[in-house]
Amino acid sequence: MSAMLLKAENLSKEYRSGAEVVRAVRSLSLEVDSGDFLIINGPSGSGKTTLLNLLGLIDRPTSGEIYLEGRATSRLSPRSLADLRLRRIGLIFQTFNLISVLSAYENVEYPLLLLRMKPRERRRRVMELLEAVGLADLAHRRPEQLSGGQRQRVGIARALAAGPALVLADEPTANLDSENSQRVMDLLAELNARLGVACVVVTHDPLVTKYARRIAHLRDGQLQEGSLNGV
Repeated sequence: MSAMLLKAENLSKEYRSGAEVVRAVRSLSLEVDSGDFLIINGPSGSGKTTLLNLLGLIDRPTSGEIYLEGRATSRLSPRSLADLRLRRIGLIFQTFNLISVLSAYENVEYPLLLLRMKPRERRRRVMELLEAVGLADLAHRRPEQLSGGQRQRVGIARALAAGPALVLADEPTANLDSENSQRVMDLLAELNARLGVACVVVTHDPLVTKYARRIAHLRDGQLQEGSLNGV
């Protein structure tokens, strides 16, 4: 039986835009088990990216609580949150967010430098990951020398570098053609199955939903009634 990895309880996130209060996420509750593969879909402006930033401990909720591996996070210091995020959460971004002056190898290596991993172990880990995403022979190319699909695969390798329990992906296929979209999602599904890493993917791409074990529909900052289902 899978253990609960992440729990969001009555999450709300509000922004002020002039005199207007924007309620991006509204009293939302969600559970993710270890080894889960959850797709959250919904139209643009539904609150998907805001929710992912909350689950990834990048942003703090206005109210509610997020538990990661049973640990409440709302009162943790910024440093503690950053350390927890580095060690336990891998982030995959729509726009890749690779460091342009670094090679593919160095982009994947970066989180391991922050963890102060020993050089020999670090090299083994980076090359293992680049091999897993099919880019070992392009390790020394910089992002501008790679295609969109290759850059996204570097992003996946970087997200997995520290051995996270949870990977969060924000529209990972948005800037890719259909062939590369399928390749990236096949890779995430394979890594999920082989390594047991829980994946939460937010998207409005209907083709991505076939990879889900569970699907949630988000609209106006709320999960729709009965929208979480076993697949």
